[in-house]
Amino acid sequence: MNEKKTINLVSSASFLTAQAASANPNLGWLEFVLTDALPNSNKQGINASAFDSLVNTGMFMPVKMAAGKINLDHSEAEPLGAIASLVADETKILGKAALWKQERQTDYEMLVSLSASSKPIDISWEIAYTESKVDDEGVEWIADPILTGAAIVGLPAYSGRTPVTAVASTEVNEDSPPDPTHVESGGDDELETEDDPIKLLEATITKLESEMDEQEKELVELREYKVEREKKDAEAALFAERTKGIADAGLTVSTEEIEAKKDFWLSLSDESFGTMLSMMKELKPASASASLPDVSGSATVSTLDIVRAGLAEMRTKTLEE
Repeated sequence: MNEKKTINLVSSASFLTAQAASANPNLGWLEFVLTDALPNSNKQGINASAFDSLVNTGMFMPVKMAAGKINLDHSEAEPLGAIASLVADETKILGKAALWKQERQTDYEMLVSLSASSKPIDISWEIAYTESKVDDEGVEWIADPILTGAAIVGLPAYSGRTPVTAVASTEVNEDSPPDPTHVESGGDDELETEDDPIKLLEATITKLESEMDEQEKELVELREYKVEREKKDAEAALFAERTKGIADAGLTVSTEEIEAKKDFWLSLSDESFGTMLSMMKELKPASASASLPDVSGSATVSTLDIVRAGLAEMRTKTLEE
C-alpha cells in the first residue's frame, strides 16, 4: 500500500512539473542529490528504509539560498523555489526543483554560471523527526524524517555527496538535455546591434572583461574556501587522533578538560605529544585519574619546554600527595 502511494505521488509531481515547464518561462530547473544512505559529518544518517518518508513529505517544500551569496551553513537562507519531484533508489534520493527566476533573478543567474563553469554547488537537507537510534559507532539514524526544505550551502554535512547536478532555463530531462550556458538577461546586458563593427567589438570586449573579473573573483573565493575547509578538516582529524591517543594510553581525562586545552593539543608536534603521554603515564598514580598539567606559557617558549614545565609541576603535586 505504501509503495503504491509513493509511485502515485512521484507520477503526479512529474506530470505537474511537465505542465509548468511548458507553460511558464519564468521557471528555472535544478537537479540535485538530496541524500544518500551513509552517515554525514554530523554523525547523522538516513537509512534507505526511511527514504519513502522523505519522498512522501518533501514534495513542494522550499529550496533555499542566502540572497546574493552561498553561505557555509543554513543561516540567512531564503526560499529560491520549490521541490517538484523526488525519486529514491536503494542508495540515494534524486530531486528536481523549480526555481523562481523572476523573484531571485540574480541568484538564479549565479547558479547557472557556477553550473556552466563546473563549480561545485551543494545541497543540505532540513528535516523534522521524532524517532532516531544511535548505533555502536555513535551515528544517529533518523527513523521518521519529514523533509521541511533543502538549502544550497558551502559546507554540506555530506561533504560533496549531495551536489546540484544541473541548473537550466528549461526542464532538465534525458530527451531534452539542458544548455547550461543559457542565462536570461535584461536589456542592459544585451550587446548593441548597430552596424558599426567597432562599437560592437568594444561592447563585446567590455562584456568579456566584466565576466572575466567576476569569474576571477569567484575563483579566489573558492580557493580561499577550499584552503579553510581543508584546514578545519585536518584540525578535526588531528584532534580526534590526539583524544584517542590519550584514551589509548590509559589516561582518564574528562572530555571538558581535553576540549579546554584543544589549541594546545593541536600545537604539539607528534614527538612532543608522544613525550607528554609517556611522562603523564609514568607520573599518574595507579588509582587516580590523570589531570592535565598547566600548559599555558609564553609564545617565545618552545612547546616542549611548556610540556616539561607543566609535567614538572604535576610531578611535584604527585610527590606531595
